[in-house]
Amino acid sequence: MSIFRATFAAIAAAASLLAPALASADAVEDFYKGKSITVTIGTEAGGGYDQYARTLSRHIGRFIPGKPTLIAKNVPGADGLQATSRLYAIAPKDGTEIGTFHRDIPVLPLLGLVKIDYDPTKFGWIGSMNEETTICMSWHTSPVKTFQDTFTHQLIVGVTAAGATLDTFEAPLINLFGAKLKVVAGYRGGQNIDLAMEKGEIDGRCGVSWSSLVVRNATWFTEKKINILLQLGLDPHPDLKGIPMVQDLVKSQQDKDALNLLLIPGLIGRPYLTPPDVPKERLAALRQAFNATLKDPEFIADAKKQRMEIQLVTGEQVEKVVRGAYEAPKAVLGRAKDLMKGSVE
Repeated sequence: MSIFRATFAAIAAAASLLAPALASADAVEDFYKGKSITVTIGTEAGGGYDQYARTLSRHIGRFIPGKPTLIAKNVPGADGLQATSRLYAIAPKDGTEIGTFHRDIPVLPLLGLVKIDYDPTKFGWIGSMNEETTICMSWHTSPVKTFQDTFTHQLIVGVTAAGATLDTFEAPLINLFGAKLKVVAGYRGGQNIDLAMEKGEIDGRCGVSWSSLVVRNATWFTEKKINILLQLGLDPHPDLKGIPMVQDLVKSQQDKDALNLLLIPGLIGRPYLTPPDVPKERLAALRQAFNATLKDPEFIADAKKQRMEIQLVTGEQVEKVVRGAYEAPKAVLGRAKDLMKGSVE
């Protein structure tokens, strides 16, 4: 065979492999052309999840084949579980609805903390806009200035739904260290918890997102309104040097492993996902568009203007983390469940 025939044969073979991919891309473009995608946000308007979702919605449509319109819609209720249930069981499974909700929701069923029937490993994970560190903090008027102060002084903290979140980390702090935390549940959204703290109704929060705090309440830092007691994440945040990590305060390896399981939501960050059974080629297109958006200069400029912390976590990475959580050793899972036992008022 001449070199020309060999080259032609190689090109033809490559084209035959490429053709299905091109046909798939064309099918995705044809599907989304002229359509809209609903972005279901499982929180109240005005909070961090809402801000991130609406910023993403302004840009990602440029990178989805067919350039559909993105429509953001808040579906608050039961600390995000209402939106989760809708996305899992009711939302169309064709790629025309995606969602975002509290990062801890994928782990809650594993720990037996919710009774909603959904399997997080079956969602189509698109990606996350950042890894997240949460903090435990007190208001400046509180006698609690360090985490050690909670061993001798009561700290009244506010949460949304009773027990239905890992962002609120009071139970492990009480069960591991005997921290004197009094938990008051029922606030509607993080903004209302912040307002209650400013009014003196409560003394602090244990589980507020660092990235949201620096955007929503920047004056708290310049006016020294808060004391940061702990950082809750799998890795130390570069902006929180000198603030202890909760894992550093325990000596038992099993306790550390259990805490790491409970802190997996930090890696999940601000997740975006589809219902189960969305066609693979559409999920792949949404993942590619998500990755491209978070690297896009126009999007980055918009996020910087809002002081948003952006760090791409791919859909494949989120999927791996979620599956890993459900494969945790029984002893570690049992200890994690023990640490979450507790009650709120």
